[in-house]
Amino acid sequence: MAITVSKATGTDRESWNTYVERAPHATPFHRLEALEALRDVSDTTLHLLVGRDGEEVFGIFPVFEGSIGPFSSVRCPPTEHDVPYLGPVWLDVNHLSQRKREMLNHQFIESVCRWIDEEIDPDHLDIRTVDRYPDVRPFIWEELDVSPAYTYVLDLEPGPEQIKSQFSRSTRRYVRDVDDYDIDVWGHDGIEYAVDQYHVRYENAGVSTRLCKALYDSLPDGCVRPYVLSVEGRPVGARLTVELGDTIYAWVSAANVEEVEIPVNELVEWYAIRDAAERGLSRYDFVGGMVPSLCRYKSQFSPVPRALYLVQRQRPLMRGVSTLYNRLPDRVRSLV
Repeated sequence: MAITVSKATGTDRESWNTYVERAPHATPFHRLEALEALRDVSDTTLHLLVGRDGEEVFGIFPVFEGSIGPFSSVRCPPTEHDVPYLGPVWLDVNHLSQRKREMLNHQFIESVCRWIDEEIDPDHLDIRTVDRYPDVRPFIWEELDVSPAYTYVLDLEPGPEQIKSQFSRSTRRYVRDVDDYDIDVWGHDGIEYAVDQYHVRYENAGVSTRLCKALYDSLPDGCVRPYVLSVEGRPVGARLTVELGDTIYAWVSAANVEEVEIPVNELVEWYAIRDAAERGLSRYDFVGGMVPSLCRYKSQFSPVPRALYLVQRQRPLMRGVSTLYNRLPDRVRSLV
């Protein structure tokens, strides 16, 4: 029997978070509360797709229907809000043979692509998988464009002291007195500071205070953590993380490094890493490993590069318009 795909309604919608909890490589953004928050800030229509092998749920796949200018789109996630990846996830299928997993995954992705084409027929498709999605070949077999991207993941299982011993020499020196600093987990005030400073640092950043607060309020306690470093009662650095299962994601960072002569970024990062390790998490995802200047910063903590995949398709007309747009001078492009 082939995998069948349908929209989650009724019992499936009520069970969505249970499905997420059964998916070993799901992220906090797969939870229903997070998907609805993303839907609201991106002004899209959220479709919760469930793939079944008979009566058993094999995988889930949230997609966002919207538009880019005059073109229809399906994206997962809506990337303008700096959510790094989402895409499909399998439920726990360790009881299945490799042959059966591959067959079901092929049928799952094939059925999802058919559903998207029949129900939406978008001009633009953009899917970003998690680094642990087991097999993206079915997307290639569906004649979609698949390309790798990278993030960094630090193994937390060895424990704080062993983790720190693998840092670069200068980084170990930077963080050795971390307990002498005022670092704590804040609430909404920490989110506002982190996001505001993030926008100062990255002019085109899309992550919003509204989205982060919605996640903080709706996700389970402790899932969103604004770590803030203060000096004389004034915040000078922050790291906003989200977590689910065994993984913590270092999502948004902020630092007023020009105002204080201390290694703000390294101190907050190490505090978050140590805290996650002490709480029993096993993976620290630095969220991104494609910008050379940021790679130099992240690599000092000795994480491992991990591949994720960008799955895309554009209709010829949209591809042509995008090419022409990108060729315009900056001063003209700003007026379009």
